[in-house]
Amino acid sequence: MQNRTRSSKGFTLVEIMIVVVIIGLLAAMAIPAFQKVRTNSLGKTMVNDARQIAGAAQQILLQYPGQADSLTITYNATTGVLTSAAAGSIPADEIQKYVAKISKGYSSTTITYDGTVAAGAAAFSMTHKQLSAKDVSLSATASTALESAVAFDSEGKAI
Repeated sequence: MQNRTRSSKGFTLVEIMIVVVIIGLLAAMAIPAFQKVRTNSLGKTMVNDARQIAGAAQQILLQYPGQADSLTITYNATTGVLTSAAAGSIPADEIQKYVAKISKGYSSTTITYDGTVAAGAAAFSMTHKQLSAKDVSLSATASTALESAVAFDSEGKAI
């Protein structure tokens, strides 16, 4: 009869299971952290886009004094292209001289910038498919539901 010796090459089932459990625990810790970083990044992008829109709208309203108190801006969600409607003697698409595109993913297709609001009051708002108002502004008291409108003042700061 032959004496069979077991080979010590390879891993046992228990060793493989321990490795799988460790990888699962690491993934359980890493995925929420990744999602938080992604949400913060989207929030900062939204604030940056809002500041660009506010700056462009202020410049247009200053360039054409007395022609309009507000500016209607249309947003294409698939391309990120902004266009503005004519108001008074303000030509159509005047916004494209200052901001041609912003990030994609906003669910609001029309932004109405109100140039007559007092400092600190909402001049316009934007909504994003993957953000709530709390993700953009710590002082926001709006719903934490996704696609809640985020209000911005005349300078593009979240309020």
